[in-house]
Amino acid sequence: MNLQDRITISGLTDTGLVRKKNEDAIGFDSALGLVVLADGMGGHRGGEMASGLTVDRIMDTVQKNFLAIEPGQTDPDNGFSLESICIQEAVESANRLVFQTAEDNPEYHGMGTTVVVLQFYNNTLTLAHIGDSRCYRFREDKLEQITKDHSLNQELIDRGFYTPEEAKKLVNRNLVTRALGIDPLATADIQEDIVIKDDIYLLCSDGLTDLVEDEYIYLTIKRFSDNPEEAAKRLIAKANKNGGKDNISVILCRIDQDFFNKSERRNAVRKVICTSCIAQFPPGITIHGKTKDLSLDGALIESTSISSNDQDNPSIGDIGLLTLKFNTGAVENEIRVPCQARHLGSDGIGLLIHFIKLKIEEQDLLRQVIASNNAEFD
Repeated sequence: MNLQDRITISGLTDTGLVRKKNEDAIGFDSALGLVVLADGMGGHRGGEMASGLTVDRIMDTVQKNFLAIEPGQTDPDNGFSLESICIQEAVESANRLVFQTAEDNPEYHGMGTTVVVLQFYNNTLTLAHIGDSRCYRFREDKLEQITKDHSLNQELIDRGFYTPEEAKKLVNRNLVTRALGIDPLATADIQEDIVIKDDIYLLCSDGLTDLVEDEYIYLTIKRFSDNPEEAAKRLIAKANKNGGKDNISVILCRIDQDFFNKSERRNAVRKVICTSCIAQFPPGITIHGKTKDLSLDGALIESTSISSNDQDNPSIGDIGLLTLKFNTGAVENEIRVPCQARHLGSDGIGLLIHFIKLKIEEQDLLRQVIASNNAEFD
């Protein structure tokens, strides 16, 4: 599916005010839904070479292999989609290329790069990253960093030595603990997530985040949500205004329309298998069953068994808890969502429930099931 009319992508990179050359590199393919950003380091023109090789190799590899993937299939060993495996293999290929180039050319010895890769498909994303370049998500008026830095700073925060605010003042805060091209093998953190219309994703190098606070990033994306290109310009201008001590790269991706291919639904539905549905209401009422017409608003429960201390069914208006268990590939997930009884079937085996006050993570998990055509139930 061509995503060019469904996702707006704008990217800019800037040398900044201090560095003589730009060692960042960016690339994107709007039709394929592929976005790559890298921040190079090391030696005479080594960083520039590492980031450029990385972006070019990942773009080329994914463009050659991605469209041949059969949608909805997963790797039996790790449960990741084949789309994610494609991204992982592209990053590994880039790592081998950068490492071997450094081995063969002494002037590039020790070069490496961070990398962030974002691939959109079937209302889903795969995100891969190495180093301290970041990906943020702006959703429902909230900005969230969805990558975790591979850096000394983050290690010290995780171990409780410093708070995030204290760590910003450290002299060696930009030391990365993981980079692409330094060793023969590199491990990227891979994650898959659901994409929602009006989401905005920001990929950036530390030339932005070292000089621009998250609050300003949030306000800029919010103000220019209808114009990602202008948002990118404003963010780079702010980093330069605050000193521009490093190269600055920014890519913004705004989700304009759904991009789930209906012809692929049969394959995709196999990705989520619901194995259990349990609704619990006071006083001690437990309903085991299966759901129909699952949505973010609620569901219809068809009961297979009911256990109760005092009565067979909850009363209309009772507040309860619905637990859904489902498998995505080799991974078992569980979601527990608050609900309210709205209507009972005349024969006592049907229950219409309404979900109430869902948290963002609860909404995300429900969307994962819903996007798979209400899933399959054993």
